[in-house]
Amino acid sequence: MELENQVCSLELAEKLKSLGVKQESLFYRVADFILYKTGTGYYLENGAGFDLELYNRQKNTNTKLYSAFTVAELGEMLPTLIKRNGFTFSLKMGKSSLGYFVHYGDKEVGDYRYFETEANARAKMLIYLIENKLITL
Repeated sequence: MELENQVCSLELAEKLKSLGVKQESLFYRVADFILYKTGTGYYLENGAGFDLELYNRQKNTNTKLYSAFTVAELGEMLPTLIKRNGFTFSLKMGKSSLGYFVHYGDKEVGDYRYFETEANARAKMLIYLIENKLITL
């Protein structure tokens, strides 16, 4: 499986950051790149080093890094249960011929859509929970 399918999209990574989700992950997105971070810096998938300041100077931009959360990292952030209107709903995730889905209860809590990747389905649910104040960071 390609790394691109194991981490959330740039759009969802940006949204999670704007909502205040802590920017600590194994991978990061910047422009069209997925980077991994070690104690010595950021690296492209092929192992080449990546210097964000140099990139911004060369492109004359102010591109930022966003945590590209993995399926596992997003799974850890999603609560097992959600309480709403006096009811408790369980986390449900799966895949059908239409794509990946994540919701609570019988479509009671969440944006019940299908996504091409599981990471994006989980990220979208996390965004929904934060925006609807069903969880706090």
